[in-house]
Amino acid sequence: MERWILLSLLLACGDKDDTTEDEGWTAETTGGTTTETATETTGGTTGGTTDTGTTSTAPSDPTPFELTIAGDMSETFTFDQYDCTYPMGSTNLRVFWRDSAQSHYFVLVAELLGTFEGQPGTFTETEHGARVKMQEEAGGENRYFASGEGDTVEIVVDTIDETSVYGSFSVSAMGGEDGTITLSPQPIPIWCPQLN
Repeated sequence: MERWILLSLLLACGDKDDTTEDEGWTAETTGGTTTETATETTGGTTGGTTDTGTTSTAPSDPTPFELTIAGDMSETFTFDQYDCTYPMGSTNLRVFWRDSAQSHYFVLVAELLGTFEGQPGTFTETEHGARVKMQEEAGGENRYFASGEGDTVEIVVDTIDETSVYGSFSVSAMGGEDGTITLSPQPIPIWCPQLN
């Protein structure tokens, strides 16, 4: 009698198929054999390890780089010091390049004022008010050049998050009281691993 009860219990357990899921694992019981397989997740737990989701890789550091200025001013300048500002809640993005060795006193600026929503994209002078300027800071001759009507400006934001922004910008020409200039090579990098 005891044998029949034991045999009945074993047969009942052996014929049951059961599938359960827990923490990204699937356990299947078939014919008394249990197997576990990992299920693929994004940003969750997979096979007992934490996956934080998709990560982006910063582009290579482009510094130092040189720009040749042609037109009413002919110079070659080195830039190696970045500063990018996108205050929380703001619709302004500003990208600055300077020379840390102060071999010149120009700062090169690309900016979107009042039109930037913090998302990657391509921004132009006609649709978004994109502009580029180059001006001398203290120690220079106070020369100033800026994009204006008729100049083509394109600011490309490839990636941006709370701490960094990467992309490029280009400008067809810039003018001012000191004349008109062009810059080469272009596009000019936006490379800010630290965003202020």
